[in-house]
Amino acid sequence: FESVFVLNYKFEEFILPSTRANRLGIAIYSTKVRDEIETDAYVSAIAAVANHAIFHGMEVQFFPMELKESISDDREIIAKIVERVENPAMAYVHEKDMDTLTHIEMVSKCRIFIGHKTHSIIFGLTVGTPMIALAYHIKTNDFMKQFGLIDNCINDEELTRDRLITKFDEVLANADTIGESQYKKSRQLANVIRDDIASLFS
Repeated sequence: FESVFVLNYKFEEFILPSTRANRLGIAIYSTKVRDEIETDAYVSAIAAVANHAIFHGMEVQFFPMELKESISDDREIIAKIVERVENPAMAYVHEKDMDTLTHIEMVSKCRIFIGHKTHSIIFGLTVGTPMIALAYHIKTNDFMKQFGLIDNCINDEELTRDRLITKFDEVLANADTIGESQYKKSRQLANVIRDDIASLFS
C-alpha cells in the first residue's frame, strides 16, 4: 500500500466530478530519457489532448511534480507543451512548488486528471479524481489494477495522441462512476493503513 492513500481522510466529503470546475489536470514525466523524435511525439500527444479538452470548454492545468529549478524540473517540457496549445488563455501552469496537502487538494478540484509521474496518479486516486494513468514503470499498472482501473492505463510505448484522446473521452463520459469508485477504494486502503499504524504503536 502507498501511505499517501491515508490522506483520503482529509477529504471527508466526495464531490462528484460532474459538479466540479470544468478542469483537466495534467502531470507529466520529464526525467525519462527520450531522443528528439520521442520528445516531440510526447509533447505532441499531451498538447493534443489539452487542445481537445479546451475545444470542449475545459480549462487545462499543468501540475509540475519536480522542484522548481532542480535538475529534474519538468516545467521546461511543460512550456513546450503549452507552446502548442491553441488557446493559451485556457492553459495554466502551477509555477510554485506546493506541499503535498495543497497539491492533492488542487487535484481534488479537477474533473479529470492525466498523470504520468507516479505520485500524481496516487494523488488522483486518493481523492477520487477520475484518472488516466500513463505508465513508465510497472508500478503504475499495479496501482491501477489495485483500483480496478487497468483499462485506464496507457503504457509509454503505446502512447499516441489518438489513443490518449479516445481514453479521455471514455473517462470523462463515466467520470462520476469512476471517481466515486476511486474514492471508496482509497478509503478502504486508508482504513488498512491506519489500523496497521495503530497496531505498530500499540
